[in-house]
Amino acid sequence: MTRKILIRSNQFLLILSTTILLLAIIISITILNKKYILSILERNDYYNEVYYDSLSTIEGYTIQVGLTGEEEKILTKEKVTNDIKNLINYIYDNQELKIDTKSLSNNIEELIQNKLRENNRSATQEELIGITNLKKQITDSYEDKILYSKKYILKIRDTYHKLSKYQKKVLFLLSCIEFFFIASLQLVSKSFKVFLKTLGSTLLSTFFITLSTKIFIQPKLQHIVIFSSILSKLAITITNAIFKILFVTSSILGIFGLLLIIIGVAKINKKV
Repeated sequence: MTRKILIRSNQFLLILSTTILLLAIIISITILNKKYILSILERNDYYNEVYYDSLSTIEGYTIQVGLTGEEEKILTKEKVTNDIKNLINYIYDNQELKIDTKSLSNNIEELIQNKLRENNRSATQEELIGITNLKKQITDSYEDKILYSKKYILKIRDTYHKLSKYQKKVLFLLSCIEFFFIASLQLVSKSFKVFLKTLGSTLLSTFFITLSTKIFIQPKLQHIVIFSSILSKLAITITNAIFKILFVTSSILGIFGLLLIIIGVAKINKKV
């Protein structure tokens, strides 16, 4: 009776450690991986979405000064892509955050001056103040499109560096705990066939836990709202990708666990 309690207790702890280790590995290769995030941005056309959204916002301002249709002369797709990549470098590599808004301001100034020259006149003092305000509104709105919130970007960067600092140590510790519980299970099982069946049911249980998470939790995360519709869509995409990886890896563990159970049962039948 005592041995059965020890086996069940060890099995419960092993299920817990396997699930946590699996999650830690997946987070390590996704959210904490700069290359993965860049690939997600590329695959989901994030750069273009931010670019056209920014153009639409700029158009709302330029229409006031008769510059409709000139938005692409103010902001280029290349600039948006570079600024977003610069933001990613700031978060993951702790590089200096440089969102160049001066070039936007210069482009607006040039377009307005060209318009004035076409009409053979100079800007009045009141118009100069209006132009200055317009440039600030456009540059501020563009910076908001890229950063969304400087305060939260700073928090994300700091959180990432805290996690990445201990990432390898945590994975190593979790792996050691996993092997410890597997070894303990072998010791308390005494019989190899019991060990195989228990380990198999442990891995199968891990699969069912992740499957339940996918069924009951993932659908609730399909309406995430973060700053903007574009960023929310990206967050949902990353969340779904993580759940997909989690499901695939846990399915492999589940299949392996089922095979261990079959082998364990086969050994019992062979002995009988």
